[in-house]
Amino acid sequence: MTTKEKRSESRRAAIYARISNDKQKGKEGEGLGVQRQLEDCRDLAQRLGLTVVAEFVDNDISAHSGRERPEYLAMLDEVKAGRIDVVVAWHTDRLHRLTRELEKYIEHCEPHNVETHTVKAGHVDLSTATGRMVAKILGSIAQQESEQKIERMKAAYRQRAKTGRAHIRTHRPFGWDDDGLTLRQEEAGAVEFMTRSIIKGESIASIARDLNGQGLRTSRGREWTVRSVREVAMRPRNAGLVQYDGQILDGVTGEWQAIVSESDFRTVLSILKDPKRRTNTDGTAIKHLLPGIAMCGKCGAPCKYAIVHHTKAGKPSQHVYRCSKSTCVVRDEKKLDNLVTRVALMLLLNQKMRKALAPRDGEGPDYLTERDRINEQLDELAAAYGRGTFTLSQVETASTALRERMQVLDGLIATQTRGDTLREMLSVPDLVQAWEQLPLSRKREVIRSLMTVQVMPIGKGNYRNVKFHQHIKITLVNDVLGDEDLTAAILAHRLTSDQERAVVRAFAA
Repeated sequence: MTTKEKRSESRRAAIYARISNDKQKGKEGEGLGVQRQLEDCRDLAQRLGLTVVAEFVDNDISAHSGRERPEYLAMLDEVKAGRIDVVVAWHTDRLHRLTRELEKYIEHCEPHNVETHTVKAGHVDLSTATGRMVAKILGSIAQQESEQKIERMKAAYRQRAKTGRAHIRTHRPFGWDDDGLTLRQEEAGAVEFMTRSIIKGESIASIARDLNGQGLRTSRGREWTVRSVREVAMRPRNAGLVQYDGQILDGVTGEWQAIVSESDFRTVLSILKDPKRRTNTDGTAIKHLLPGIAMCGKCGAPCKYAIVHHTKAGKPSQHVYRCSKSTCVVRDEKKLDNLVTRVALMLLLNQKMRKALAPRDGEGPDYLTERDRINEQLDELAAAYGRGTFTLSQVETASTALRERMQVLDGLIATQTRGDTLREMLSVPDLVQAWEQLPLSRKREVIRSLMTVQVMPIGKGNYRNVKFHQHIKITLVNDVLGDEDLTAAILAHRLTSDQERAVVRAFAA
């Protein structure tokens, strides 16, 4: 036995194996099981006369993804500590597919003269300039192959999306079977329930509680959370629409069965993306009627709920709405709630308002049809550019205008559908009772749909002589009643029905 063989026999070896979840049978080593890699590496270590002191395995982690590989890092720690003399792997691309990782690997191995042996690529001698060059070339080839694979996968995903074909990456989409095409009726009903509830103004948290109370679970078998409800409710596939790279593809319809209408989906999208819905100035869940709805009439900031503690002995604390930025305005919570509620309910009893809100045959413009026409025009522009009829500059100018109109239409579709919440209130026999039974989130939605509320500063003077309503500016979203002083008109209105009298009794201004 030679001196070199004696030295190698006593050397300590670590085996590293990895299998990623992007298996491909066409590429040698891809999809090769970890157990098979380990067996081949053990055979190589035995032939080299090495003593295997540790085995490190990372499963379902791609070396190109950039994700942390815990076992690989643990092996580097052993190398750095001087407890390993040789690293054995099935191929160099099992160790690295990124050149930056290879550089770090060399930095760890070189000070300790750690060798690298592979089943397929042979010995990689990192102690010489030539060996390091070979390792870097192999690493560059592995990185290029990975990048090409990713490009092919992206192209395939893009093509599937443009043709409306279902693509299930990991877990099946809630509402459909594993094929992504066939509906699961109970889950599809849950998606419809989410959609209707959001349009009606229900909070996401309450929807999650309802679903969990019914014993329904996500497609991963977990309980519903605010995040998971939002994610499912905002999926374009619910309406049969196709999304690629974060964008809904215009004019493309999915091959799967839709659960909700496109107008309802776009309404949900508009509601959940509305910054006002997420306004939460005191860092807690919305538990009061007007935070984020009532706005400061001086600086424009939303008002928040607060408790004012008085220093005078015996004087109780006061529940108020106040400007969230400063002390511009402060108003008693109960008085402002009652005033705004009284105005809202009297509006719903107003004949002009009821006529404006009442459903009519063929009501409203067909915004969806106009949106479809815009998609057709965009396709025609692209075809005209391909034929050379239009220049790129002309196409860009025309398409920009069309896409801007499309964004406006999306908002109009949402507004048109959300009007259904108000219309439901028109047919109830007892408006006060129906209002009190509404969840807080729906009350807020009704108020938002009807009006804007500004709390104006009172200014210097005798506060006791100022009537509460005189510095509350309420403006209709839909200017059906004209430019009159809405609050004063409502309060001065002569009561002519039992419903109106009930409102006044319940919500004294």
